[in-house]
Parts: sequence; C-alpha cells; structure tokens
Amino acid sequence: MSQLCHVCRALPWHQLDRNRKFRYAWWKNEKLCVPQNQHETSVPLNKNEIVSLSTKENIEVEDEFCYHTTLNNIRNSSQNGCHFCRLAWTSLLDCTTDSIPPNEEDDLLSRFENNVFQVQLRHDPTSGKLSLDISAGDLKRQANLMYSFVSNTPGDIRNAFSPKLTLSPKSSHTFEVIRYWIQKCNNLHHDCPKENDLTHLPTRVIDVGSTNSKQSPFLYVSCSIKARYITLSHRWGLGKTFRTINAKVAEYQNELPVHEMSQVFRDAIELTRDLGIQYLWIDSICIIQDSPKDWEVESSKMANIYGNSWFTIAAALSDNIDTGLFAQRDPLAIKPCRVHLRSSTDSDMEIVRIWKETELLGISLLHRYLLYTRAWVFQEQALSPKILHFTPHQVYWECFSENYAESQPLRRLEWTEAPPKLSNSQHRVLLGSSGHSNDVFGTWLFLVGTYTARQLTYDTDRLPALSGIAKVILARIEASSNTDEYLAGLWNRDMIRGLVWYPDKVRLLGIKHTRPLTYTGPSWSWVAINGPISFPLRNKDSWRYSYSPTSWTDSPAVGAPCSTLLSAKTLARGLDPTGQISSAKLTILGPVCHNPFHLLPHDLSDTPNPSNSTWTRKDDPTNQPLQNPLFNLDIDNPIPPTTPKINTILLQLYPKFALILEPHFQPAGVVTYQRIGWCAVGEHFTSMAGAVSDSDFTQMEVVTII
Repeated sequence: MSQLCHVCRALPWHQLDRNRKFRYAWWKNEKLCVPQNQHETSVPLNKNEIVSLSTKENIEVEDEFCYHTTLNNIRNSSQNGCHFCRLAWTSLLDCTTDSIPPNEEDDLLSRFENNVFQVQLRHDPTSGKLSLDISAGDLKRQANLMYSFVSNTPGDIRNAFSPKLTLSPKSSHTFEVIRYWIQKCNNLHHDCPKENDLTHLPTRVIDVGSTNSKQSPFLYVSCSIKARYITLSHRWGLGKTFRTINAKVAEYQNELPVHEMSQVFRDAIELTRDLGIQYLWIDSICIIQDSPKDWEVESSKMANIYGNSWFTIAAALSDNIDTGLFAQRDPLAIKPCRVHLRSSTDSDMEIVRIWKETELLGISLLHRYLLYTRAWVFQEQALSPKILHFTPHQVYWECFSENYAESQPLRRLEWTEAPPKLSNSQHRVLLGSSGHSNDVFGTWLFLVGTYTARQLTYDTDRLPALSGIAKVILARIEASSNTDEYLAGLWNRDMIRGLVWYPDKVRLLGIKHTRPLTYTGPSWSWVAINGPISFPLRNKDSWRYSYSPTSWTDSPAVGAPCSTLLSAKTLARGLDPTGQISSAKLTILGPVCHNPFHLLPHDLSDTPNPSNSTWTRKDDPTNQPLQNPLFNLDIDNPIPPTTPKINTILLQLYPKFALILEPHFQPAGVVTYQRIGWCAVGEHFTSMAGAVSDSDFTQMEVVTII
C-alpha cells in the first residue's frame, strides 16, 4: 500500500466498489453540508435530511468524510510523502478553473486561505473518475484523478503499479521513445517535413559534433549550406543565459565554453548530438547580443529559422531554477497510488489504483509552465513544424499530424489546452497552398489575440517578437517589404476590420491593461496596450464578444464597414519593416459623432475623475449611468486620472462599433486624434440598447489618427 497521511487513511475508500455514484459531503465550520444542486449555495443538513436527499437523487452521501481543511495542509502532506495528497496537490495546481495561473502556489494558497474553505469528493464508477473539488467563495479548483480495481495476482499488481516513466528523461528508454517518434513522423506523416528536405542553415549555428565525437562544440558560420538543425525554445534569465558578444565571436568559432552555459543549454547540446543531428540553434548564442544590427537582421529571420528546423526543443521548466532538460522527476507523481480496501460483498482485500487523469484524456500544457507565457516563445511554437516538449512531468511530441506523451508513446493524444500553434489548415493558408487573403488576415487576428496575453520583458519588443509570422504573411500575399502593407501590427488591406479590437479583461488573470512607458505603436493599434486584446470580427461574418472565460455572445449581423481608409503610413525605427516603429498615422473617412457623453461625479462637489464618477449622456436629463461594455475606455482608472476632452469624437467603423477619439493638436494647427476607447452603436452584441445610435452620427468627416 502507498504511504498515506492519517487523513487519507481515514477516507472512505470502501465506497469505491459500489456501482452507484456517490458524493461526499464537505465540512464547513464544523457543520455537515451537501450541495443542493450545481447553482445553489450549500446548506447544513441533519441526518434525516441527508438520508432523504440520498434516496431522492440516488446518490450516496457519507456523513463521516473529512479531508484536510486548508490547502496548505494538503501541500504539507504532499511534501511529507502522502501519495494521494501528492496526486491531489499537483492536479490542483494544474487546474485552470479560476483566475489564478497554475503553479502559482503562493498566490493560490493566499487566495484560498482568506476565504471559507470547502472540499467535496465525488466518484463515478462508469467513467472511473475520482474528483476532489476545492472551493472558497467564487474560487474553485478541481483535482481530477482516475481509479481502477486491480486483480490480486503478482503479475497484474506489478504491471499496474510499475511507473510508466523513468525517474530521469536522460534514460535509454526515453531516448528510444524520442527516436521512435521522429522516425514515425519522417516515414508516415505526409504533412510533416522529411529527413531529406534539407534547408539552408541560419547564419550561425552551434556545431555539436557527431554522436560518438569528443569534439567540443563551436560556433559555426554556415555560409547558407543546407543541412538539418534543431532549434531551442527557452526562457531568458533562467540560470546563466550564455550570450555571444562581438569580442567573443572569434574565440567561440574555435570552441564554446560549455561549462559557462546553463544546464538547459548543455542538455540541449547533448540531446542534439545523441540524436545524430550536427547543428543546434540557440538565439542568445547564434545572434551577437551587443550588435543592434545583427540582432535586428537575425531576429527578423525567426520565421525561417524555426519554420525550417528539423524540430524544436521546448524547455518548459516548472520554476525559476535551472534544472535542465534531464531533471529527476517526482517519483510519487509518475506512479499510481495504491490503496487497499475491504469489499462490501466479501471479506477479500481489494486493491485500487489511483492516478492523475490529465495525461490520459489529453495533453494540457498552455497554462502549466512559464515558458508558454512568454511572448518571444509564441512564434517559435506557432511556426515550428515539430516540437519536443521537455516538462518536469514527462516529454511530449507535437507535429502537424499527431501528438504523443512519453507515458503512452504509442497512443495518439489530443491537446486539451495547447500553446498556440497554427493548425494544418492555417499553415496551408499562410504557405499559399490554399485559402484567400481574407483567411490569412483572419488567421493573423486569431494569432494576435492569443499573442497579446503573453509577457515581455521590454515593451519595445511587442512588434519584433511577432515579426517572424508577419513576414510569412507578407510573403503569402506577395507584398514587397518596401510597401506599406504591414502597418504597426495590422494590414492595409484589412485595416478597418483590424481597428475593431478591445482590451479583453476576461483573460487578465489578475493584472490590468496598461500603456507602455515607451512608444511601441500608434493608439489605433493593439500594440499601444499591454495586456490581452480581442478582435470581435476575427471571423469575418460574425461578431464575438466574451464576458467570461467560458461564455461569449455571437452575432451574425455584421454589416459592411461604415468607414473607408484613405491613407496609412508607418516609419520603421530600423531596417526591419515588421519590427519597431517610431511613428505611424492613418486617415479615415467615416461617420462622426461629437462627444455625447460626460462624467457625473457620485459626489457632485468632487472634481470629476474616472475613479469616482459615472458616464452619462449629455442629453439625458435623468443622468442614467451607461453600462459596460456599452462605453469603454481602453485603460481603466489611468494614472494620473484624466477625463476625455470636451471635443472628443466617436468614429463609426461598423454599424455596431465606434472608436472614441481624443483630439491631439500638432504645431502646424492640424488636428489629429488618439484612440482612448470604444463603444457600441445601436443594438449591442447582447441585444441591449447601445449608448449611441446611428442617428447620432450626423456627418461624414476625414479623421487622422496617430
């Protein structure tokens, strides 16, 4: 039997052999409670009420169940070696049902500890699911486990409880699994690149030598020869981020000081060599880091570098410690928990196997590891044809055709939540084998919407970190790099639709939208806002507006654009037209409504400011407050507090959507505008009455926005 804490040993495991679903009550302030239904608050019940409820719903309710009363107790029990608590705790961390990012232990603990703690245990014999539900106020977490009965024979017990994974991925078994995936993909997957599809090497690569070679790795200037190579996707600032600088280039071309590198880099070199691939590309080594020109030129080639690699190694480490790719795994997390129980029908001892559900039903990586929160990693994952994900739990394989997990190397799995990656159809659209330009721009809006939730160390990297994908689209639509087709993260041919965006507060995960401290792009572009952005018109024929992570409103009535783009211009900061910009503006002809709103302070003696005021219509004598999202500023409660100027205007882009623009006077006396928000026009996406209607837009005007 697995090691269990005294709380887990007292759990009513004997109920698992029953053929009916059971639902255990939770303890709340020392009173027994059971949930009345999925939508109502639980209430204390006496014994007779419990029996009545269980008979009515054909659900067994046990009044002797008690689990750990705090999350901290669950974590401590896990750390002290309780096998069931370890499975429960790691599964709770993986959960994404609330606004706390997974694996953020301290945040998770503090949020739950400040609320009334409740726990519920559910069991379903049909599916073999064993769920531990934790709730505190509006916060919810769920540990999804699976269980099965094991025949009491030595062979069956050995097979059932033998770990499916080795303690370290640096094992002959794991390497054989990886080679099998690579070979299968090469031989059987028609949509994936083949071993003989050699491409030009990047400008510089690391020559790791042959499999049995004792040669020290060195920096190799490729001169564009054709060969296979591997790319590494990693988080900067983790351990020693070894870098190439101008003064070291000549030295590194003779030999790279591997002992100065992070464990991740050393492991990537070893893995590349052991797999028989001679060349490895790592950004911090293969791009000269103190040369702005080299950085700009090489970083602009990301699309080709990752898109043409044999595959990408994703170093998805669990925390800020440089454990490397081959870190030893948690032995309790990689093997099933063994529980003994007495059957209710006979006196024989029965054996139950309990394990984590996650890897069996699908692969979920998106929110589990910090690597997949970084903006620079976004296009690396989106463009790589094949990815080998190294995580603390196990190794995963991803390609255009199939996904696999190390624990079940022969079983094809689907992603339940995956780092954003172009689908096969999106790849075909971007690569020009199918689709029209509208499909390309819709794919772009989808990617940008996902990308904006990623994190950057430097605000000025907002455009460069996406420039690789932008170049793929430029090539797809046959646009010369000298044209003004790509404009501050949007596209000339799709500009009016691209201007229809809003800061998506649903996906904020506890942070707020802000404006960058340095100039990153014009106010009309999503680039001007830090935080998740959504495009309600990314599907060209319908609106989509999200109100929660799991609910949204679709409206098929889009209508033709009300405005026309007259001109647009951006000025690149450097040589790369898809990189940083120093200025941008566009001119639009469209319906205009001069500001019909004003701020009404809650206390009329106060000076109006957004933190204590309500938006109303000027022509409304009752001063009825406007409801969000009928009228939205892009930044809530800006610092310092500001109010829109008297001559703010609304510019109608579509029948249902208008920009809120604030005047910005330039020295020549020409009035330009800056976007500060958006509002709904007429009937809103939810059929609510809008803040303004078509009749408010009484004239067509030419408006220049910066």
